[in-house]
Amino acid sequence: MIIGITGKVGSGKTEISRYLNGKYNFRHIEVDKIIEKYIADGKLAKIKRYLSDELGIEPEKDIDIVESFFGRGIENHLMDLNFKREIDNIILNEVKKYPDETVVIDWFFLEKSAVFSQCDILIKSEVDYDLRKRRYIERAGKIDMAKFCHLDDVHDDNLSEKYHLVIDTAKPWKEKLSQFIDLNVQNRIKISVVVPIYNAEEYLNKCVTSIQNQSYQNLEIILVNDGSTDGSLTICEELAKKDKRIKVISQNNGGLSNARNKGIDVATGDYIGFVDADDYICNTMYENLLKNALNSGADISCGHAFVHSRDGKIINLSDDERLITTPTSRKGILNAHLSGMITTAVWDKLFKLDAIRGIRFNESLFNEDAGFMMDLCLKSNSFVCDTNQYYHYIKRRGMSLTGRKFDERFFSTEIWGEDVYQQILNLGTEYKSEAEKVFFNSLSHVLKTYARDYSTGILENYYCDDIQRVVNKIINLLFISDDISQFHDIDNVLKIIELLLKDKVIDQEQFPKITLPCIGILWNSLQGGLMDEAIEMLSTKAIIKDITFVDLGDQYRPFLDEIYLYNNEKIGVTIFKANVLIDRYATNTIAIVQMNIDISRFIHYSQKKGYMYKEIAEIKDWIREYFMNKIDEYAFDNVFHLTVDMEEYEFTKQICEKYVWEPEQKPKVMVKTHEQQ
Repeated sequence: MIIGITGKVGSGKTEISRYLNGKYNFRHIEVDKIIEKYIADGKLAKIKRYLSDELGIEPEKDIDIVESFFGRGIENHLMDLNFKREIDNIILNEVKKYPDETVVIDWFFLEKSAVFSQCDILIKSEVDYDLRKRRYIERAGKIDMAKFCHLDDVHDDNLSEKYHLVIDTAKPWKEKLSQFIDLNVQNRIKISVVVPIYNAEEYLNKCVTSIQNQSYQNLEIILVNDGSTDGSLTICEELAKKDKRIKVISQNNGGLSNARNKGIDVATGDYIGFVDADDYICNTMYENLLKNALNSGADISCGHAFVHSRDGKIINLSDDERLITTPTSRKGILNAHLSGMITTAVWDKLFKLDAIRGIRFNESLFNEDAGFMMDLCLKSNSFVCDTNQYYHYIKRRGMSLTGRKFDERFFSTEIWGEDVYQQILNLGTEYKSEAEKVFFNSLSHVLKTYARDYSTGILENYYCDDIQRVVNKIINLLFISDDISQFHDIDNVLKIIELLLKDKVIDQEQFPKITLPCIGILWNSLQGGLMDEAIEMLSTKAIIKDITFVDLGDQYRPFLDEIYLYNNEKIGVTIFKANVLIDRYATNTIAIVQMNIDISRFIHYSQKKGYMYKEIAEIKDWIREYFMNKIDEYAFDNVFHLTVDMEEYEFTKQICEKYVWEPEQKPKVMVKTHEQQ
């Protein structure tokens, strides 16, 4: 293993190198000594004269500055004398003498050398500009700013991402460096990385290089060529010749799940990760995921990803806060998974190999990651979640194992979701919410993927009967759920259903329906024939079971207060409603209408009211809007009140029984049935 250390003048790279040499038994190659000998052998006469005459540098006295051969202004001389190539060869030949040792190369001009690309681990020292100047003066006694700036130009800020560790030597740094070396160099834990490959020759080198360049180097890289018809296999074989950590498996095309399962079968590591062949990873991904796993004792260590969209935008899939969270109980793990803390994808994670023994990627399931991760969650394995982004997921239109256009295979996710729903329900009634969320997520995944391709016009089949079935299952699930706001992206799902209805892809007449008992109250603002007109309108939308006309007298105000208590209205709201109704019209007679309404659709009604049956919302708005201009002093809600669900129906029924439907207890109240009216 080669550790390269570099940094700008005065940044403290020499202190870092000395510390490593003092604490660890690494082989240290002194590049300064190599150059000094090169000069002593008389090989640099021309360069030496140039440095002395043009830059005022005495090579024998300041060997660090001699390294500025690679700096701006003398490049032509360097190329003429092949100096860089000779020095590189000397260094690399020195490294070859110690094939089984960890070699440390401390070199100011490492970035300008071919040795840079040969380093397994790259460490850079970095401090602020003023401190570097002070250190330079302390060492040299004075500062030549032109020379100082020339030396700064040697380092390229565009190479920052290549470094595995950047150390600020103005702050305590030795413990940080020791922890890094202990984990990435001294640690013998092996990580197997499985890369399933299908026709990925254009992206394969970048993908595998990002794995090879990990700060954590004890890797087994398993390249599974899944029947590629391009040059992917050749690239794999060439990469394996140059890196003994790479193992190549070639097989007939079996699909993504099959290729991953093959990788699991041959893996010999303590941990295992998965990377898709057309993506790439940050160079500290496996170091950080392993560190989190070891520190927490978790079996699965999770990160997050950047998504590179087709239009070139990069989307951050993580949260703003950088927290490490460890869900422990089965219920906690399930909820972490369903909330997105533990994502469905497997490629941004590190798994303890023993923890996934016996779990396979389902080769008949199109959304194979979902099945794999759900199996892990149900096994109650321990997870640690780091919301930093390490994985770069690239969306491309080309062929790959994960480039998927909607077809009938997607409906396997629907069947899988229904099976898992029953499986989780069997754990106990306390898991009802989790079971519903899993089933909803599987159905919505099918629907949203269908809608994506439907909107772009690339569907080869409209699958009307199948999509009708999926939508019907969603509606049935919403019917039985205690809180539909728990479902992820429910607003978008409801919009898709409305779009498909509008385009007649699905048929509302085939929707499942429930009959909801409701209580509607027509307030006394509807005078004369308006009350009868409102009842006639309601009869076209609902089955009216009974109507009670009543003047509540001095009980009208407390009746209003209690009716609106259900909606947590402030006291000022009920006072306002009373003021616009009581004694403002010829009579205070109201009509209480008991009715049944057939329900099959849902909408998000408002921020305050939340989600509501669409048929209920339409009736509420229809009555109010119709009479808005027909009554004096219209105020919102002083025309019609309608219960929106069973809970509100039961509450309102109790209030009506208290004030209206038990006349023997309320002798002052005049009650008339619909027939008497």
